[in-house]
Formats: sequence, structure tokens, C-alpha cells
Amino acid sequence: MTVNAHCVSSDECIAALVHAGFEMRERSCGSTTLVRGDELLLVPDEEILSTESLEAVLSRAGLSYERLLELLGEEPTSIEVLLAIDGIG
Repeated sequence: MTVNAHCVSSDECIAALVHAGFEMRERSCGSTTLVRGDELLLVPDEEILSTESLEAVLSRAGLSYERLLELLGEEPTSIEVLLAIDGIG
């Protein structure tokens, strides 16, 4: 998978993954843990995800970059909103 040079933050990526059916389980120092069924996914906490990090997350999640962009257009990207929705924050 090739990711274009668009900037995607950890929070944006997490928001899209939640919209794709993942549930946020825990935020710890350095990463956020999400689950979907038996799948466990760690998203590194980076202001802007590196190309390598984003490609790894998308590959593990089974999402294309194009689908990520679609999901970003459908979901609020504020992590505070997601935490409130999930009752974590």
C-alpha cells in the first residue's frame, strides 16, 4: 500500500478507525489501543503519523488509504469527542 504525503494525526486516524468499527480501549503513554472483535490495534501517539506508521496501522486494520480519507470525511476528529462518546474521558 502506498500512502500519499497527506498529513494525518493520530487523533484523526483513531477517529476514522472508530468509525470503521474499532473501539477505543486505552490511551497510554505513547499509544492508543483499539479493538474490533479479536483484532487488537495500536496507534502510536504522533502529532502527524509518519508514512511508515500510517501504512502499518492501515495494513493491520485492513483499510486502504482511500477508505481512511472517506472515513475522515464522515467522523468528527476531536479525540475529546470520541473519549466522551466512549465514556473514557
